[in-house]
Amino acid sequence: MYQKFKKDTIVWVNGKGKEEPSKTYKYRYGRVTEKDSFFNDYKIQFRDGTTDWIDEKYLIYSKKYNERSKPK
Repeated sequence: MYQKFKKDTIVWVNGKGKEEPSKTYKYRYGRVTEKDSFFNDYKIQFRDGTTDWIDEKYLIYSKKYNERSKPK
């Protein structure tokens, strides 16, 4: 199955989470740890160590951080 974001990709999160629906993320960086193919959700780990399931439509690819993290 096609995945828009691969594992360990750094993304911007701009939307609501699934574990805590009242919590809204506004342009926070996170790393993709896994994908749920049935619901099309991604598990994102943030810098502070918290994780949350985020719908694909709330994720934006971060070219700046992913290009910098590749070894040369």
